Amino acid sequence: MFYIITIIMIILNIIYHISGLFSVLAIIVWTINLFVSTMNLIQDGENFWYRMVQFLSISVIIYIISLNIYLYYYDIYKLAFIIPLSINKISYLDDIMDDYQNNIFFLGNVNTDIFNAADSKEISDFLMKLDSNKTYVVTFDLILDWDAYELGEPSLVLSKPILVTKESHSQLISDFILERFYSACYLYALDTLDETVLRDHSELGILVRFKEINLFWK
Repeated sequence: MFYIITIIMIILNIIYHISGLFSVLAIIVWTINLFVSTMNLIQDGENFWYRMVQFLSISVIIYIISLNIYLYYYDIYKLAFIIPLSINKISYLDDIMDDYQNNIFFLGNVNTDIFNAADSKEISDFLMKLDSNKTYVVTFDLILDWDAYELGEPSLVLSKPILVTKESHSQLISDFILERFYSACYLYALDTLDETVLRDHSELGILVRFKEINLFWK
């Protein structure tokens, strides 16, 4: 009996950490219903309603446990997926669109930040602001003149949206932005610009737009 109680307590503790107190209370309530209905069936084995309560209790308990097992493995799989993003290479949103285009949900509003293309420390500070275990879609706009931009003048998008997490590599992102900056200078004949001017926020810089997404696997 002691071992059974211990196993039950371990299961309840795991469920509590996965989905909270509500699920634990639900299992306790349905377990009590199961116990009471079983005791009554011992005395009156032909009672239809006791049998129904017993069946329903078992079904609900199995459902709650199965749901928590699914959530547990979902969290592990999700964590294993998002951690590598933009660590060894830049991960584009397009890379996952074919497999998850019907399973991607964009959450909340677009947030913005500003930093220099060649400053990995500033990018590292930006990454530290992100929530752990969440994935973000990020774009980078080259702003040639902040005053003009505030008046509605256009900016230059440096790349397709990329995916980042709190664990992404700041130096990799810094090198990527710098490479995109040089490419833009070449393609659009911005020959007067160089890496050093990116350090002057008063004239030119990088506008970062980022938005949380949620990935639901098939």
